[in-house]
Amino acid sequence: MPGMDSPQLHFAPQVLLYSLEGDAKMESAISNPVVSMDTRDFGADDRDSDYGGVITYGDGFSGFEAAYFNYDMDSSDTGLLVSDFGDVPGGSEVNSSFKMNEYRFGYTGQVLEHSFTIREDQDDLVARLGLGAAMVHRDGRFKVERVLLQGNSGDSERIHFKDDGAPYLSTRGEVEWLGATLRVDYSINPDINFGGDFDGTMQDLEFTLEYSFPDQGVSLFAGWRRTEIPAEGRENGLKYDTDFRLEGYTLGLSASF
Repeated sequence: MPGMDSPQLHFAPQVLLYSLEGDAKMESAISNPVVSMDTRDFGADDRDSDYGGVITYGDGFSGFEAAYFNYDMDSSDTGLLVSDFGDVPGGSEVNSSFKMNEYRFGYTGQVLEHSFTIREDQDDLVARLGLGAAMVHRDGRFKVERVLLQGNSGDSERIHFKDDGAPYLSTRGEVEWLGATLRVDYSINPDINFGGDFDGTMQDLEFTLEYSFPDQGVSLFAGWRRTEIPAEGRENGLKYDTDFRLEGYTLGLSASF
């Protein structure tokens, strides 16, 4: 791995295999009592394939990072509402969609590195620890639509949630041995933002296993990520409250220049 005295540009396109989990509620348009409903009640817990990418400038561990992720999840199953959701009455058979763009800009700096000799005729195992910070912006929509007989659509409700920027503190740890790297990234926003609808503490956790091909500047990776996106606000005068999270798998290719 090159040091920060010889940084490289790394480009990593990704395929995201995520599902939407958590719960949501919205005031009834006719003032009926409402309760929080699980994503299964909206038919929204299918795993879907989306895409994203990360560009970093650094040594592969430390450096500057810019990331973009596009989530576009349409349910193939239907759910059954247990209470009203805005204009959609309780007891309705519904399907739903979730769409969100996520942008992240950050920096991670290495604070610790230590080598361990496993065998004298092999490269050492190297452990690293880093600290960093990031600014994240998200803009999302969740739509619920009533399904009528013969597949026709009926009443629908849509909520829109976004922010004007949310700062995260982050930590990164990894172990590297024989071309393989296991990395853990954790970041947290302790309910700090510059305006918008996201509300409460937000955490992001990701595990990545990567294999680098010797002297090729190319690596393959697979991972698992969970990110929390709680929000509350008003849509057309009706209050909504969500406790959503995205959870799933990541597959990708990284190239260094």
